[in-house]
Amino acid sequence: MKKKISIFLPNLEHGGAENVYVNLANFFIKQNFKVDFLLTKKKGPLVHRLNSKINLINFNKKKTSNSIFILANYFLENKPDIFLTALHNSNIVASISHKIARSKSILVLKECNNFSEKIKKMNFIEKFLIKFLITLTYTRSNYIIAPSKGIKKDFLNYFKKFYYKTKVIYNPISVKQIIKNSKIKSKLLFKKNFIISIGRLEKQKNYECLIKAFNLLKLKNLFLVIIGEGKERKNLSNLINKLCLNLRVKLIGYNKNPFYYLYKSKLFVLSSNFEGMPNSLLEAMALNKKIVSTNCNYGPSELLKNEKYAKLTKINNPKHMADSIQYILNLKGKPNYSKKLQKISIEKISEQYLNLLN
Repeated sequence: MKKKISIFLPNLEHGGAENVYVNLANFFIKQNFKVDFLLTKKKGPLVHRLNSKINLINFNKKKTSNSIFILANYFLENKPDIFLTALHNSNIVASISHKIARSKSILVLKECNNFSEKIKKMNFIEKFLIKFLITLTYTRSNYIIAPSKGIKKDFLNYFKKFYYKTKVIYNPISVKQIIKNSKIKSKLLFKKNFIISIGRLEKQKNYECLIKAFNLLKLKNLFLVIIGEGKERKNLSNLINKLCLNLRVKLIGYNKNPFYYLYKSKLFVLSSNFEGMPNSLLEAMALNKKIVSTNCNYGPSELLKNEKYAKLTKINNPKHMADSIQYILNLKGKPNYSKKLQKISIEKISEQYLNLLN
């Protein structure tokens, strides 16, 4: 009898957790598992990346918290063998629903980001509430997944009681698919000599630092492409205008296939203040790109340690980032990250998830 794997997320907007679970779902369906993909609201560009054989279930609710009883009923009627979810709201809701239904499904929650950074923006009541809810509801889980050693350590600093059920499983990457997609040609804004960054236009990603660093380079024949969309677009556009970089820096928005741009770029830059395990960095490694990344918590230092063609920079330091970009651009030769990426292939990571069934 086929094992059933269920995955629950708020939506399929372009984000790290969403990308990971779409990739895993597509792999599981090819391995002859039954796969249900449950969404609070069916929206987001990644919906179209799901294999057509996956059973997509839309709860059609505005808030994840409104899905508690529908999800409890799903557990009662469908009885999945393993249930995967990610992000705090989804984790909490899934745990409550699992309890209401008295489900025997293996419940796997995923902590995707830096908890310390997340609660910095919260007031006292919000901090108390999120800690209380996690302490109360995560007890229901069989496993809690962290995408990096740093995220695991950070999470356990607050929730030591979950030490024995918290495991590190890195985000998977399909190198073959990324290489294949990188060969699909699309129109480029710049034909050559451009560096690239990919991610949501949010303060966390600190593209302001990257743009300021690029301005310090004073290389008139070099261009910068930033792929992604988000709340910071207006502020970043104003900064580009202020620095008179309109002709050399482009915010091109969300791109369904950013890999051709990445393939053609001279160097990839990650400028984030914090991360969990940055997928865009893994994708740059899949295409063997030279890399400059902030030494942020967490992920980059685990991935780029002892790599000749990658340099870690100080967070929110345009001068240090500019110097690092210049240094890496001047290096002759090309990196090869294949050995490191073998450990986090889609095949290896999916196997680690499936081992949780046992």
